[in-house]
Amino acid sequence: MGQNTRESERRTREEILDRVEAGDRDALPELREMLREAPGAVEEFGNMSNATRKALLKKSSGGDLARREAQTLFLQDLVAEVAGPNPSALEKLLSEQVGLCWLHLRLMETVYAQLKDHTPSWGNYVQRCIDKAQRRYLQTIKTLAQIRKLGLPALQVNIAAEGGKQVNTLS
Repeated sequence: MGQNTRESERRTREEILDRVEAGDRDALPELREMLREAPGAVEEFGNMSNATRKALLKKSSGGDLARREAQTLFLQDLVAEVAGPNPSALEKLLSEQVGLCWLHLRLMETVYAQLKDHTPSWGNYVQRCIDKAQRRYLQTIKTLAQIRKLGLPALQVNIAAEGGKQVNTLS
């Protein structure tokens, strides 16, 4: 693809986005098509968990780009570990929520640890925020554990292999 073609496509995308941002509802079908054609675009822009995660990471990193990148990778690893291998859609959602709650809790604890010369009422307010964040975090973990405990049945697939042997797989 030539430079002129890429530049033309970029301008077209920008024009569509400008029209949508200006409230042109007629541009929405073009936007939907553009989002569907771009790998990961719907997930990136449509998943509100991403927006929440980015906002919390921006706040927690204090503008330090290296710190934000390290925290991003740490959180991705944490969520993947919580989700485990082959998570269901519900487990994925809850694992992401566990990660967001964990991040929010750590951010509130950092805010409290960095308080200087605060009034007792401000300190109490931040402590209450920490308590609420802790409850949400633990409740999300509990919900994930309950979902897993329900043990929704795995689907067994029987596949005939070469030589007439049967292979059983779980999904």
